[in-house]
Amino acid sequence: MELARAYRAERAPVANAFRVWQQPAKHALRAARVKLAWEAAGGEVVDEYTARRSGLHEPEEGDSRVRLVLKGDDDPSSALDGDFSERDRKELAERANRDGVWGVCGQFWNGRDWEEVDSCWGFIGDDWKGSGCDVDIMGAVLDALEVHDAALADAMEAARPDLYA
Repeated sequence: MELARAYRAERAPVANAFRVWQQPAKHALRAARVKLAWEAAGGEVVDEYTARRSGLHEPEEGDSRVRLVLKGDDDPSSALDGDFSERDRKELAERANRDGVWGVCGQFWNGRDWEEVDSCWGFIGDDWKGSGCDVDIMGAVLDALEVHDAALADAMEAARPDLYA
């Protein structure tokens, strides 16, 4: 039932100043599945400062092994790339100065360090939420963690074949 609720939330129409938009069904279902898996893995969103501080020590038992790290973009012009009217470009520049320009980086804990898997840059404020990039990065991080854990299990099995039937 949780998947159905998450799917309906992803599929709900969104209105802005220009139009009403509804995500296609297959994209909404994928987003719902990825977000539920992220939540089940204890995925979190942290800022760059918190990520740097937590990177100094190993996550404790029960802490998340997956995270999205928000990093400030030193070059705000990346958010202004595109075919915008002069008025829109001015409004975007004002928002970029006010809310900042950010990158979203997906990471997982590999047992020694936080390993960066994917990232996307040029978001003004929290525009990254619901952009589709958030779900893509979460999915890439979860896939990379699964591959890492499988390789680790294979290495453990190869090191001690007498323990595994």
